[in-house]
Amino acid sequence: MRSFTRSFLLGALLLLGGGCALEARQYYTVDQIDQAKAEAHAKHLPIAWLSSPMVYLDADHANDSQGSPADLTALALNTLQGQAVIIFQDADNDLPKMPANMVDRIETKDEGDHLPNGWHYTAPKIIYTDPDLVTFFGCTLAPDLRSDGAAAINIALLHIHNDPQAQTLINGTATTAPAASNQPAPPPAPAQSQSFLASIDLTYAIIGVAAVFTIVAFLVIRNRS
Repeated sequence: MRSFTRSFLLGALLLLGGGCALEARQYYTVDQIDQAKAEAHAKHLPIAWLSSPMVYLDADHANDSQGSPADLTALALNTLQGQAVIIFQDADNDLPKMPANMVDRIETKDEGDHLPNGWHYTAPKIIYTDPDLVTFFGCTLAPDLRSDGAAAINIALLHIHNDPQAQTLINGTATTAPAASNQPAPPPAPAQSQSFLASIDLTYAIIGVAAVFTIVAFLVIRNRS
């Protein structure tokens, strides 16, 4: 019985751990801009355009020193999760595929003219925009991340959250005042949709966990028989 329990728990943890790893860092690539825009509109989130060499996501860079470009790229990805829709631009290869306005923003020398080799920025660089990649809200630079850590991103996103014009674009509400009317303004829509979706997500998560345990139990029993 002890052997069965140990195998059961170990198998379940391995499967669940693998599933979590797949969901640990969610982002779109430059080839998936339309999908990113759609999600940003659906979830009423800004887009965070993250520019850094894709190789920094490889396992070879997992143990790079604190404050290194790879370390800061991982920090940015982890901090942005759930707060913005991420488009990861491979700084080594994606420039020709980028929208012109994003090229202009990436190549703006926000860090000044002192960088070596004619560089426009040091990786990672994060640009925040509306869901259509039209309106620029601000940026977070590598030196900001190196000095302030995740707080640099959280503060930038807080400014966007507190900016009425930015929220108008993110939420897709009208930018012009409606015509005068004698009718009273409708009450605000109840904020139930997100909680309802969250409950659905939780339900599916519970079902998924139960399914994993059921499969593992079946496999262990079959192997013993």
